Amino acid sequence: MKGLRRLYSKKNRGFSLVEAIAGLGILSILIATSTNGFLRLTQANRRNQSRGDAAAIGRKVIDELRLRDIENLPQNGFIESSDPNSPEIVEGREFDVQITYCPPPPAPNLCTATQRLIQIDVSDRGDGGRIFYSTQTVFTAL
Repeated sequence: MKGLRRLYSKKNRGFSLVEAIAGLGILSILIATSTNGFLRLTQANRRNQSRGDAAAIGRKVIDELRLRDIENLPQNGFIESSDPNSPEIVEGREFDVQITYCPPPPAPNLCTATQRLIQIDVSDRGDGGRIFYSTQTVFTAL
């Protein structure tokens, strides 16, 4: 009984300063590691969002090209880039589109009067021009 009185006496109530500082130190380490993980997840989410937006822009460009007459499409490695003053903008991010007709080395049967090999590259200006979407397709006259 005397031991319990000593344990709960006024002298032993609460935490000591050393215990409180040690607890705060452990808490700050946990917060620092979780913040770092959260920042990495945020960056990964932004990259994935950029990839999805770039793919949507690439599909839009392909759909617009399908409306053109194939005989009017360039050939022999001609490169058509988006206007530097008017990039594709999605959710505040700017993307550049580059269309290459019959990219080198051209396949001999894919760049003729009735068909074109087309490569589309979409890059994010905010990420140093890194290409997030690239695709090739062959358009043929029907």
